[in-house]
Amino acid sequence: MLDILLIEDNIDLANTFIDYLDLQDINVDYAPNAEIALNLVQEHDYQCLVLDINLPGINGYQFCHKVRSLGKDVSILMVTAKDQLQDKLEGFDAGADDFLVKPVALEELVARVKVLANRKSGQVKTLKFGTMVMDFNAHQCTVNGQVVNLTPTGWKIIEVLLRKAPDTVSRSEVENFLWGDSLPNSNSLKVHLHKLRQALEQVNNCDIQLETVPNYGLRLNQLS
Repeated sequence: MLDILLIEDNIDLANTFIDYLDLQDINVDYAPNAEIALNLVQEHDYQCLVLDINLPGINGYQFCHKVRSLGKDVSILMVTAKDQLQDKLEGFDAGADDFLVKPVALEELVARVKVLANRKSGQVKTLKFGTMVMDFNAHQCTVNGQVVNLTPTGWKIIEVLLRKAPDTVSRSEVENFLWGDSLPNSNSLKVHLHKLRQALEQVNNCDIQLETVPNYGLRLNQLS
């Protein structure tokens, strides 16, 4: 079952969406405003956010910016009465992945939610775990505010681990992210992991550790 968050201040419309989505085996949490939604986003791992733009207080654009600044790569579907190109461009710039214009066909809402829920957003600008921050705009990774000198492969390893942190990522998933079907020799990943650990060791008081989970994969761990 998919888990999504609906952010919509019109309670009647929200109930219509919730009732229909529930019939499609989609579990819906509900927030009437962005402040409540931000708390829920930080507490739960949703597969998609369905977001109105015209919200009281923090509007949909501002909410998107805040979600992306937290490093959340959840997909965001904006549902809005605004249908001008500039409105959509502003939404994409804020971090939205897709748009639906009101009035909404419920079948299309479900179809778009299902498509978005099956992929991570490409709009995320930063990834965070503990004191580690990966800034895609600056192409820079820091721990405790100090730059980690990563090789291109080291960057990709950290990226795939940050997207799942603190969960473990299988070795095969890491290798597929790095090389796809063109796998190098069996020692290549081991060599890159050694270089990555050396880069982390250069950071003063580094509290992020790259751990190997025997017979499975890798994960990032924050030292207490």
